[in-house]
Amino acid sequence: MDEAVDGDTVPGYVEVRRTGGITGRAVSGRVDLDPAAGRADARVAEVQALVARVRPGRGLLARLLAVRTPSGRPHPDRFGYTITVAGADPVVLAESQVHGDVRRLVELVLELGTTS
Repeated sequence: MDEAVDGDTVPGYVEVRRTGGITGRAVSGRVDLDPAAGRADARVAEVQALVARVRPGRGLLARLLAVRTPSGRPHPDRFGYTITVAGADPVVLAESQVHGDVRRLVELVLELGTTS
C-alpha cells in the first residue's frame, strides 16, 4: 500500500546496501513504508518524507546520477551505496555523491533496518 506524503505517493519500501570501506563489509537495510506494517516510529515518517523528495527518476537521486563523479585515482576505502525504492530501478552512488537528504535517508534506513 502506498501512502501520500506532501501530495506525492510513497512506495512500499526502501532498501540501502553499503559496500566497500576499509573492511569491505557489506551492510544492508530495508524499511517498510506501509503504515499497516505497524511501525509508527517518527523516524519511519522521516524516511517516507525523504523518499518523496529524492525519488529515483524524478527527484534528487535522478539529478545525482546525471552528475559525473570526479575522475582520478580510485578510492578503494570509500563506500558505495545502492538505493532501491519499490517500483524503481536501483540507484548506485559513490560516497562522494551521497549528501544532504540522500545521506540522511541512507543513515536512517541502515539504522532502522540493518541486516548485515
